[in-house]
Amino acid sequence: MRMTKVLLTTVIAAASAASVWAQAPEECATMPSGDDVIQSGFELSDTLLDLNLAGSVGILAANVSGSGADKLAVKQWAASVPCISRDGKWRNHYGLKVMIGAAVNSTAFKGNISFSLIAAQASLSAVRTNLDFVMVGLKNDAVLADLTQLITEDLRADTYPDFVKTFGKIATDLAAKDKDGKFLTESHPQLLSREPVVVDDNGLFSAVGVAEGLSEIAVDGHTCNQALTRGTGYFTDPGSVSQRAAITSVYRTVVGACDDTKITDLFKERAKRYLFTLKVRQ
Repeated sequence: MRMTKVLLTTVIAAASAASVWAQAPEECATMPSGDDVIQSGFELSDTLLDLNLAGSVGILAANVSGSGADKLAVKQWAASVPCISRDGKWRNHYGLKVMIGAAVNSTAFKGNISFSLIAAQASLSAVRTNLDFVMVGLKNDAVLADLTQLITEDLRADTYPDFVKTFGKIATDLAAKDKDGKFLTESHPQLLSREPVVVDDNGLFSAVGVAEGLSEIAVDGHTCNQALTRGTGYFTDPGSVSQRAAITSVYRTVVGACDDTKITDLFKERAKRYLFTLKVRQ
């Protein structure tokens, strides 16, 4: 039986991150909690990568590489919650995910490569498929047991139904709660992806967000962090990307920073002048 390294991780040290981002990404003013991410729901997806990119997703190429293998088929359960970085420039996706990967020789397949076809091919060729897995940002004993079972059993046409059943069960295990209603999954959301917040042609993220940000300063006297976390409910929703980015931009313009800088009378007067210039076209 092949021995596979088990990655029990609450924080995956992604060496690939350095190649994607030149510097550590700026965190969000309001970071999503593990419970937030789990409650958002896990989605199932399949991806096909070049085998030399296995390390970028945490799969150990040495564990899955086989004779002539050049592709890595990945099946994963993932959940994430978006938030805006403190500088207002990035939409970060913090989340949790569980992946299982299988190395394959793409020349043995015609067209699409899926786990069902991999299982069928393994039966036809009588060659064992090497599997490995990774858990990102979480620890769950039931999920670990499921994954360990999957990588130690042969993936063949006759075992594929059990593979699907066991991997499908993982989503239920990830969202399971104890008798007190607390999630059994220990979680520490990780940055899974990010993309720049796109501005419009006039350089403003959202006119509505701009007005809200100015009002937070001129009327409420809230700091930027207060505006983003305790201001109007709609704008504290992590999914309100454009509006939150606009509020951040307003504070950087009026106050000079988006942080806990106290709002002085000077900042209030400055925000009121900006508000005075806003006009709504009927």
